[in-house]
Amino acid sequence: MNNIQIMEEERGKLWRTFKKNKTALVGTVIIIIVIAVAILAPWISPHDPLWVPTNMEGMYCPAFCGAPAFR
Repeated sequence: MNNIQIMEEERGKLWRTFKKNKTALVGTVIIIIVIAVAILAPWISPHDPLWVPTNMEGMYCPAFCGAPAFR
């Protein structure tokens, strides 16, 4: 047996052992999902999260913030 065959056998053993460990599989799936969401974040939410509106006219302000009462 050459080194390539030995490496393929070891890789197969590792994969079989990994498949049996359900916690490791679930963790791997969660990590892949988090990475995918991080990569796709600009398309999922294209708006700037740090933008603050400067023109507050016409925005609803509840009574406790000092706005005049409704009539």
